[in-house]
Amino acid sequence: MKPRIFIGSSVEGLPIAKAIQTNLQHYAFVEIWSQTNFELSATTLNSLIESAKNSNFAIFVFTPDDTLNIRDNSVKAGYSGAC
Repeated sequence: MKPRIFIGSSVEGLPIAKAIQTNLQHYAFVEIWSQTNFELSATTLNSLIESAKNSNFAIFVFTPDDTLNIRDNSVKAGYSGAC
């Protein structure tokens, strides 16, 4: 049986999430957050948590539009292409 993988990202990270899904689809059942069936009686967060709980693995895509707050420091997440 193929493992289940959940992919979370921002809307801006969807192209990356879709590329990951394409590359893993032969090895696992891969579901991107935007493909999750949202229940009308549940909040978006609860639906996402349930999708993650029903998965064996999760991948989260962070892009430069995401901000991380670490010990009172705010930094942009993701790879910007600059080294």
